[in-house]
Amino acid sequence: MRNVISNALFTLSALVIVLAGCSKGKSIADLIKDLKSSHRHARFEAAKALGEYGSNAAKAAPDLIEALNDPEAKVRHAAARSLGQIGPAGKEAIPGLIKALQDTDARVRHSAATALGRFGSDSREAVPDLILLLKDKDPKIREAAAHALGKMGPDAKGASTALKNAMNDRIQKVRDAAAGALKRI
Repeated sequence: MRNVISNALFTLSALVIVLAGCSKGKSIADLIKDLKSSHRHARFEAAKALGEYGSNAAKAAPDLIEALNDPEAKVRHAAARSLGQIGPAGKEAIPGLIKALQDTDARVRHSAATALGRFGSDSREAVPDLILLLKDKDPKIREAAAHALGKMGPDAKGASTALKNAMNDRIQKVRDAAAGALKRI
């Protein structure tokens, strides 16, 4: 029993250290500066860490929007994800996230679709682009697009036909997401 408790405490201590180190104790202002670093890893870590602040990092939204154009895909991915974590407080990100739906990197397209879903009906202008993503070659992206459309509710009614077609997808998760989205719109 003592070993179990000891192992659990060690694991918990390690988790606390990892979580504390995620943003490395940096302020939002410092992380915004790091987004401009010439070092790609610093830009990635900053983009990722800003999302941990949630809506409190709304003032970083313009810089994260700019990071959606970073030459490094993992920075663009982290920026899109963090914009989604900031949520409606950073809704000026919507046009940039819509553009990111066309990124060549699948992770970026997935994160952008997921982020747009978190904006709900505020991101209704993304409906045509998300409809296109329902035919993406990557099933995770098709699924994320369907979920995002569902989170927009009735504002995504124009996607009904595309979602009905997605219910014939060869991947069950995509079919389930499309069915769920149709119920919400």
